[in-house]
Amino acid sequence: MSEKKDICIQLIMLSLPGFSIDGYADLLTALKQCGYESLAVSEVCQPCNRRCVYLRHDVDFLPSTAIPMAEKEAEVGWRTTYYFLLSGPYNLLAGENRRVLDRLTALGHEIGLHYDLATYPDNEREAAEALLGEAELLGKLCGQKIRTIAMHNPSLGGEDWFRQSDQFVHPHDPRWQDGLLYVSDSCRAWRDENLLKCFSQDPPKRLMLLTHPEVWLDGSIDDRQDYLEQVLEPVCGESLRRYLLTDVAAIWQNHAGARAHDAREHDRSGDDETRYSWPTRSSIENQLEAIETRFHEFIELPWTREQILLDLPGKWKHTLLMHHGPTVAGFSFNSVKGESLYIHALFVAPEFRRRGFGGRMIEMVCRRAQLFGFTRVGLRVASSNHSAAQFYAKQGFVVTGNAGGTGDVEMEKAVA
Repeated sequence: MSEKKDICIQLIMLSLPGFSIDGYADLLTALKQCGYESLAVSEVCQPCNRRCVYLRHDVDFLPSTAIPMAEKEAEVGWRTTYYFLLSGPYNLLAGENRRVLDRLTALGHEIGLHYDLATYPDNEREAAEALLGEAELLGKLCGQKIRTIAMHNPSLGGEDWFRQSDQFVHPHDPRWQDGLLYVSDSCRAWRDENLLKCFSQDPPKRLMLLTHPEVWLDGSIDDRQDYLEQVLEPVCGESLRRYLLTDVAAIWQNHAGARAHDAREHDRSGDDETRYSWPTRSSIENQLEAIETRFHEFIELPWTREQILLDLPGKWKHTLLMHHGPTVAGFSFNSVKGESLYIHALFVAPEFRRRGFGGRMIEMVCRRAQLFGFTRVGLRVASSNHSAAQFYAKQGFVVTGNAGGTGDVEMEKAVA
């Protein structure tokens, strides 16, 4: 097993990817470093002798949310497939949605038709005519020939008449399933942990990964209902808002994948409600009062609000927060210094100390440094703070010199 692959395994095995754009970008990086390359879903019917991932995105109610995800994919040189509805809660002919299609095609992505049989005629022949009509219209809107189709809301039941089509490629066509691992984030939940197989010693050669762009906007909110109300509802019009809080909320609550996700998370956490995240600046701003309160307890480094929000290279990509339930229980504010990921402020709240949380955060920061190609993790300790120096030495840090006459010492740990 290669060193890079081992790094990916260590990072991903901490937990399944969190639902944020940065979490999605980290997943793409890990898959790519593990030897996967991306193919459009329309290519799933073709033989593939290399390790490949078919990235499929169902755009169910907010087309604009596809752009951040599509741009992250383009950054790593991957072409993916976005499925759009013509009989859904949004109007794909509206100017703002036409511009979304233009942006996706300009980035090189494939457009597919997301068809909703609940809106089609009950007669199979007439439904097939409706499908062809929608595919033709969508092709004109996006400037591509539509080669792939996928059914909307299959969890609601009903026969999928077009799963085995000779005219379109369907991701669930039984003819293409041999050796194909299917993973979905339906309802902002992972049904199981099968995605981790991609980072095992015997990874699947072919992965079909379905994501819904709407659920990856803000990783700071875990509860699905809160996410609907606080993130999605404010950017929706009145009719779409009603759809979110009735139809979507009911599906997210009752979907088998959501129930399995919640049961697994409950079993994993037991009585321990501790969770970790890599927050954006806006997420830190939303929790600023709680973080500032914790810095009042940080005697060695009582940062002000201005110091907490000070922009530094990579700070809003590599800073780590620890929560216990709703409480900010610790943090590690980090930035990039040359080839090092540098820890400026590592803190565990007094009531959570001597339980291994500090070491856990150090471990996570070091693994993140490895994943992003840094060779060292560095930090500074007051020479009088013997307990902190001993703690970091126990974590593998060594003294490298004095910090410019400040009375502090520089320490670092090699992670390459």
